[in-house]
Parts: sequence; C-alpha cells; structure tokens
Amino acid sequence: MCYIGVLEISRVVAHMRCRVLRILLLVMAGLALPSTTLSGDKPVIGFLSGASAEPFRHLADAFRDGLRQAGFVDGDNVSIVYRWADGDYTRLPVYASELVEAGVDVILASGGDRPALAAQAATSTIPIVFAGSDAPVALGLVASLARPGGNITGASLFTSEVEIKKLELLREVVPAASSIGMLVNPNNPTAQSDTEILTKAAESMGFRLFRQPATREDEIEAAFDAFSSQALSGLVIGHDPYFNNQRAQIVGLASALAIPAVYEHRAFVMEGGLMSYGNVIDDNYRIAGTYAGRILNGERPADLPVHQPSTFELVVNLKTAAELGLTFPSTVMVRADVVIE
Repeated sequence: MCYIGVLEISRVVAHMRCRVLRILLLVMAGLALPSTTLSGDKPVIGFLSGASAEPFRHLADAFRDGLRQAGFVDGDNVSIVYRWADGDYTRLPVYASELVEAGVDVILASGGDRPALAAQAATSTIPIVFAGSDAPVALGLVASLARPGGNITGASLFTSEVEIKKLELLREVVPAASSIGMLVNPNNPTAQSDTEILTKAAESMGFRLFRQPATREDEIEAAFDAFSSQALSGLVIGHDPYFNNQRAQIVGLASALAIPAVYEHRAFVMEGGLMSYGNVIDDNYRIAGTYAGRILNGERPADLPVHQPSTFELVVNLKTAAELGLTFPSTVMVRADVVIE
C-alpha cells in the first residue's frame, strides 16, 4: 500500500510540473493569463484570430457562451488565452506555434480560414475548432463535413452563395445598375474562387464587375479612390475578417462616395452601411464554443461533424437609404430580418 501511494504521489508531482511548465511557456510567449489559472489544474484554450480584439469582442463573447453551454466558464474551470493578428496574417504561423509549444488543450481558430490553416500546420495532435471556415473540405482542413477525421472540426460558412445573394440584392435595390465594384482581400484563401463565381454571376445579370484588392488600410483607401473614377452603381464588400476589422473605415468611404454598398454582416449596417446579407456569425462562434467544451469533456474532433449554417440574416438601414436617395422595394422589406430606422 505504501509503495502504491509513492507511485501516485510521483504521478501528481510530475503532472504539477507539466502544468507549471506550460504556464511558464504561455507567459514567456506573451500570452496574458487570468490570475486564476495559477490556482488549479484547469484546461487552457488558445484563441487564435486573424482579426483584432475590439471589433471581434461580441464574437469572443458568443464563443464563451457556447463554452458555458458545455459546462465551462472562463476563469472558473477553463482559461482562454488570446492571440490577435490584427489583420496581419503573417503573424498567424508564429502565434499558432507559440500556442502549440505552450501545450494548450484546444485551439479555437477565429476569423476565416487563415488561422485554421496556420493551426493545422502547427499541430496534428492538439484539437482545433474553427469558427467560420469558407471551404473546409476544399482547403484540406477536414476530410468531409460529416466525418472530419483528424484533429480539426468546427463551423462552416457558405460564402460563395452569400456573395451571389449580395449581388442579387443590389440588383433589386438599384435596378438600373450596370457597373458594380467589388472589394476583395487577395490574402483570403477563397478570394480567387469567390471572385470567379461572382464575375460569372455578374455577367449573367448584365453587370460589369470592377474588382479592387486590398490587404491594408492604405490599400482600402486606394481601392475606393479607384472606385470613385468608375461611375459605379453599387459595391459588394467581399467577406474577409480584415474588412470586418476595418468596417468603420469601409462604411465611411462608401458613404463619402454616396455609392450603395452591400456587406456580409450586421455590424457594417450598425455602423451606417446600407444593407447586409450573410450568416449569423455569432451562432458559429457559439457552436465553436460548444464543440470546444465537448472536446474538453472527452469527445474527438474527428467524430464531431462540421456545422453548416441554416440561418441567414438580411439587415437594412432606412436612414442610409434615404441619404442615398433610395427606397427599399417591398420584395426586400418583407424579407428583412432587421430594419434600422
């Protein structure tokens, strides 16, 4: 009995040493940990994002809501450490490697496919949950939506379909439109395929599509300068976490040019944008939080099917429409989920 007790004590000591080493690695990597992490043996989630903290605050809140539904409360029985790339996707591989070296229990890949791809390149063993992949199968993140396989699962988006719907909305709101501008981030893994799909859709609708790339704040300014010289009838703002990061700038530039623009998320319309159509992204983060909790409770990512969105939201801003001299047709108003007056 005494010999068994010594073995158990040795295991406990060894485990404590591993936890202390992991915490030290996190601190050395510059990851701010809540002080409660030092007070017990709790799992750690690495929150890896290509965006910035403030614009994504509500999505981080939604992720924590999902965790709570699975029985985990940040600062209580789980700790979350955050790494924000602030739109600089070149930081993501470094941050992913830091989280892996620190030995986090789960990685949440937030803000498009780039964080998920960076995490995938960094580890094949630590579970990874993505909160909004545009093309998880095509990009090789999972084997299939129903059976992800490996160490990755999460919540997907239907971005190509959404881009076409955004173009159709512009045709309804501005029926005389002939030239449409598109803002796209070429660093987005699905940018090329989405542009090709939208170009074909625009041609079938009789539009000329004027595409402008942007990866930085100054490039967004330059893109809108180019838009101003094209006599455009409308704008499609392509889906990208960095654009969400820069939504105040983008909405302001569209307003200054007095060009009707359609966005992907409600947050743009809350900033004064004309209208948006897309996934309810908060739901994706709640699902991701629930999945992370289920994994911490012992389930395998390989057995958790990729969540596919079933809810899409149309948001319109009547005040902005009036400023642009537009009136939303009844066909749009009856479908609107949110109307801002």
